[in-house]
Order: sequence, then C-alpha cells, then structure tokens
Amino acid sequence: MTNPDTLVASLLYLMTRQNKSPQDQISQAIVQHLDMLSTHPDCRSKVIVDAARRLSCDWRQELRIREQGLEHCVSGADVRKKNPIH
Repeated sequence: MTNPDTLVASLLYLMTRQNKSPQDQISQAIVQHLDMLSTHPDCRSKVIVDAARRLSCDWRQELRIREQGLEHCVSGADVRKKNPIH
C-alpha cells in the first residue's frame, strides 16, 4: 500500500496538472487518490483525513456536473460555500 506522504505528493502533482490542462481522467485519479488517503490506515492526521474526504466529495460533484453538461448551472464558488474546509 502506498504511504500517505506519497499520496499527498501525488495529489499535489495531479491537482497542478489538472489546473494546467483539465481532463476528466485526471479528476478521476484525484478522486481515487483522495479516497485512498482518507481511508489509509497509516494516515494519523484527522485534519488530512477530513480534508481528503471533503475534497473527494467536491471533486466527485464537479465530475458529475461536467458529465451531465451542467457547468453553466453551478459556479465553483457555490460549491465551496456549502462545504468550507476552514
């Protein structure tokens, strides 16, 4: 099993790559990595686990919106207001 630090490093890379060149495949990989991190038995930080869980939900929602062609109906700011991390 991949250690949590490697998952975090991979997530940083994937999120940066997604920002430069958005692709649904990258978004799906981000969701998978966030899920692995949020359930990893060696991840002892509740803050990281909670952030990974919340971010996974947000990324899943964004994927669903794009899959259904509803990008014009919801702005990113609306999603963040409902689920603030801080």
